[in-house]
Amino acid sequence: MPLKVPRILIVDDKEEDGIIIAKSIWDSGYAVRFINYDPESFLAKGEQNLQGVRVIFMDIDLIGDGTFGSGSKNFSAVQQALGYCLGEKNGPYVLITWSSYDEQAEDLFEFLRKRMSPEKRPILCKRLNKEDYRSPGGANLVEKINEFMQNLGSIKCLIEWEKSIQYAACETIQELINIAATLKGKEPEDAIKSVLYSLAEAEGEQTLDRSNACKHLYSLLLQILHDQAINHLPEIEEAFGELICSGKEVQTEEKWYQRINSILHLDFKGSDPAAGHSPGDVFKYPERGHGLPVPDEDINKFLRGRFMSLGEEEKEKYRAKIEADCQLLLVEITPPCDYSQRKKVWNRYIVAAKIPCKFVKFTWVYNRKRDSREKGRQPDYLWSTPEFQESTPDRYVIIFNSRLILSMPQEKEFLEKLGKRLFRIRQPLLSDMIGWLARQASRIGHVSVKS
Repeated sequence: MPLKVPRILIVDDKEEDGIIIAKSIWDSGYAVRFINYDPESFLAKGEQNLQGVRVIFMDIDLIGDGTFGSGSKNFSAVQQALGYCLGEKNGPYVLITWSSYDEQAEDLFEFLRKRMSPEKRPILCKRLNKEDYRSPGGANLVEKINEFMQNLGSIKCLIEWEKSIQYAACETIQELINIAATLKGKEPEDAIKSVLYSLAEAEGEQTLDRSNACKHLYSLLLQILHDQAINHLPEIEEAFGELICSGKEVQTEEKWYQRINSILHLDFKGSDPAAGHSPGDVFKYPERGHGLPVPDEDINKFLRGRFMSLGEEEKEKYRAKIEADCQLLLVEITPPCDYSQRKKVWNRYIVAAKIPCKFVKFTWVYNRKRDSREKGRQPDYLWSTPEFQESTPDRYVIIFNSRLILSMPQEKEFLEKLGKRLFRIRQPLLSDMIGWLARQASRIGHVSVKS
């Protein structure tokens, strides 16, 4: 079943103990998944890679052999269980120990903090004693969960946003079902298919076929989802607003905004060259001898001449490093409507350069005094992005040159020679760049003067 993502997870080696806590949560209307831990069968199933788990009740003594000892063997079993259950992108979760060995909880938390990867490490660790919840008249478990969740602060703000997305998705689906129900003379299944086709066609237009229909449908549904989600603000919106604004006062010396820029503006998922290109796709400029209908240039020399301003001494000192670290790019800029309306005959590209921030001081964009023609002003035919950073420490910018626009036939052999895209520039930044490029193309100039 694909609907397997739980919000609350219980892991215990004794089913009767796990059911006690599961029933208490079920009675309060919460969805929960119980995993009966047995080392052999658990490992045989392979990694679960669950995402979206926010609370985990974990028995400390998963071995269950009655010889807890120092705890290292048992702690390793807990680490293994968490590693196998959770995916790398599960997100933040609260770990609540649920055991008769409650006095060992703090040692377990320290063990996990040292050995688990940051992606799977719990954001908050709390402890409960099994004995307090075994009897029907025991402590209120759901109240205790809510108490723990209230202490999450800024993480709770993100979890509330996640919840709003779920509500918005449900409402979006229901609206589409309601529309399908109004289509008279159609069976429910056919009515829903008709609605889905209409939505996909609105996005894909003349290019719509079975290879891209799902992509176009999901793209349009996400636009609807955005508006729905905005209407699902949390009840404690003002408190969250105060929390968010307090972040202005938090000082940090670590450079992090470049990572946020990458999340906002760049998509690093690969693409199939045979599927064609889309606006914003970024490719490495092909090396000499590529056989493509684009200029066959010495890439390093071309990059230094069109994007960088180096004196002779600097050329000698930095040339090898620049050639190794900088990269010449092709960025797809064919208008989206040309794709959807089948008006595209050739793919259009702008030449750009990916330049590490340590070399930005040598670019025309930042160094304006090398050439008297550019002295005192920034060359307006160059446009630079904000700084980006990925998993490596190196930060970089992408600089575009409006004087370097290329076109290439959309034949399959050419697209395959160009290869897979390196990444894609997302729409907000792409729109800014295209706007700048349009202004460059439509500049008013003097044609002639007659006496």
